[in-house]
Amino acid sequence: MPVSDSIARDPRPRLIHSRGLSQLDALAALEAHRRALAEGRGVLKDGRRSAVTRVEVGRRVLCVKEFRSERRGGWRIFSRARRAWRGARRLLRAGVEIPEPLALLERGKSAYLVMRFIEGAASLDRLLTQRFAGQLSPGELAAKRRLLRSLGAWARRVHDRKVYHDDWSPKNILACEDGQHWSFYLLDFDSLAFAKRLNWRRRVKNLGQLNDTPPVLSATDRMRFLVSYAGGSRLLLRGRFPAEVVAYTHRRRLAASEKFRRDRQRKSTPTP
Repeated sequence: MPVSDSIARDPRPRLIHSRGLSQLDALAALEAHRRALAEGRGVLKDGRRSAVTRVEVGRRVLCVKEFRSERRGGWRIFSRARRAWRGARRLLRAGVEIPEPLALLERGKSAYLVMRFIEGAASLDRLLTQRFAGQLSPGELAAKRRLLRSLGAWARRVHDRKVYHDDWSPKNILACEDGQHWSFYLLDFDSLAFAKRLNWRRRVKNLGQLNDTPPVLSATDRMRFLVSYAGGSRLLLRGRFPAEVVAYTHRRRLAASEKFRRDRQRKSTPTP
């Protein structure tokens, strides 16, 4: 796949890290990402702070995440992207499932993380909303219950590896079904901490974030998840822990609602 001359007209791309991807293929992925955004094909996200695309380089299907510079300057973006690369490599060593990072590039005031694309996967929030909302058939109901049990067990394994993610919301987890088995992949690697011991507060926060799912899950569904996470631990299954998880989710929703109200009020206020 030839690399377009459009790259040459911009500041020269710098290949910072590479694992299993040649420099030529990394540059080709960068060009394919630019083309996807321009043509609107394969775009998974196109926001103010980041953009994500699905691209093909030769026979490989890749995912490119672009870290976009804000007013504060490009160096913060480079720091964030390099932190994401280090976090991703460390997650792999810890045995936590993620889209494998293959290359990190920088150009101008943007940074680009190239990863293996997970075919058949969907973000957890989208999966719940689009597939498991409303009245379900017996087969789909069983699939949802397997999903929640598997998700709880997966979340416990991640925590048992002393991994803490600062934003464990459903949009940052990919889910993939293979027959009777569900797999999960953690996203956003720049918000990680690796502790010798994962304390109570961080467990509550992570599960409270994860509990903040679209309103398609019943109280029984949520308890099914917590029971699987507890894995037989009376400390995590009874008493304060489940109540604190629910309370954190409630506070999180109130804060989001208040922020939305303030934003609407600010936009509707005429400028003097």
